[in-house]
Amino acid sequence: MQVRGQRWTGDDAEEEEEEFEGPMKNRGCRDVLCLLIFVAYVGFMTYLFFYSLFYGNVSHLTHGYDISGNVCGKDGNEEVDDVPYSGRDMEEKP
Repeated sequence: MQVRGQRWTGDDAEEEEEEFEGPMKNRGCRDVLCLLIFVAYVGFMTYLFFYSLFYGNVSHLTHGYDISGNVCGKDGNEEVDDVPYSGRDMEEKP
């Protein structure tokens, strides 16, 4: 096998392998801060997921809703004070 006009011999590879001492002598974990930030992020996202699951209204994401806040296809929309047409069944309206 030739590399840029030179002949490759097996003896050179053995000599290089014997001289190789590894990438670094002083190795250590240097990304502890990034790991802590990532763990905090995952923890916060897990908290946010469960909070929205228990206290949120998923039907607002999966179904449409009108200007009065009525969720389409859902019976029993709650009436909101001072909001006209809230809580009404508008299915038969054009």
